[in-house]
Parts: sequence; C-alpha cells; structure tokens
Amino acid sequence: MDWINNWKMCDELKIWEAVLLILNCDPDEYHKSNDESSYDAPKGYQPLENAIFAALKKNTIEGVVEMVLSTSEERMFDEIVPDSIVIVESLKKWLISKKRTDSVVFFPEDVPSEILDSKHPRYSPKLAAAVAVWEYLDSEEKLKATTPKQAAIKWLHENAREYDLLNRKGDIAESVIKDIATIVNWCPEGGAPKTPDGTK
Repeated sequence: MDWINNWKMCDELKIWEAVLLILNCDPDEYHKSNDESSYDAPKGYQPLENAIFAALKKNTIEGVVEMVLSTSEERMFDEIVPDSIVIVESLKKWLISKKRTDSVVFFPEDVPSEILDSKHPRYSPKLAAAVAVWEYLDSEEKLKATTPKQAAIKWLHENAREYDLLNRKGDIAESVIKDIATIVNWCPEGGAPKTPDGTK
C-alpha cells in the first residue's frame, strides 16, 4: 500500500481524513463535500467522527477547531465541521488510550509498545495506565498552573474505568491513582512544572 507512505508525511489531518485512515481507507479515494448525501462514507464512519468531535471539544485531542452555526426547529447551536484539524501525534495517543491501534494511522514503526496491548498475556492495566498518562503529559500546555503529579491524577481519574483503576465496589481506587501518579512524576522536588524533556 504505497498510498500509506504519502499520508505518513502528514503532521496534521482533517477530521474526515483521520476517520478514513482509522478505518484503513485511503482518503484520496473519497470526497468530502458540504452535501452529506453525496458522501459515500464507509461503514463505521459516523461514530468515529462523533468521537473525534467530542475529544476535540474536551481538548483530549489537540487540533484546530472550525465551527459553523447550525439551526434546528428548536434551537441554534455551534457545530464542529469535518474540515477541522487534528494533530497526528495527539490523535495516536488518543487512539492508544482507546485501545484502537489496528489502523494505518499507526505505521509499522509506530506500533505502540506491548505494554499497552490489552491482548498481551502479560498485560497489566496499572502499568499501561502509567505509560499512557506519562505519554499524555507531553507539553507545557497540559501542565499550565499545575504539577505533573496533579495533572496525572486528573487524567487517571478521567480514564480510571478504562484502565480498571477501581476497587472491589467499582469505585475509583484513589490510593492506586496516587501511586501511579507518584511513579510517573518526573518533578518530585516540586517547583515549576517541567515537560518530559526537562524544560520548564
């Protein structure tokens, strides 16, 4: 599939391009127009587009959001458009957190570590959570007015069920989350937060 190498060069993708790549389709073979009825989307397109829209709104995926004002019989509302931009590296990390790594978005050399593979016989949810949150905290933007440990605790709370960070009653295991946050914290001495590369 030579077409994959062309998309590999992209640091940014439009949402509709990203969805098609996740579905292992070549976006060049599809055409996205303003007329939804003319767009022959592959099966599974809509739920993925909705998920990426929601992740962009929550800043779980980094990107450049474009909005249009839409109307219905009941109200007016802002709507993200499929031409909005997602950052590829951020998209990959989001897909890893969702355990969706079976697409051409992950080129052969980008296949995530076996640590994050829930099907691996030695998979450990807590270890996977530690790696995932460490990779997530990769920019100063995510550490504004907080510390690595505090940011890690927040992310682990938001993803606790996905990584089975729960107690026997099904509630979030606070002690486990604090332990993982302590492990991934690269600034235990306190002070100004630093990014994973050591810069302040």
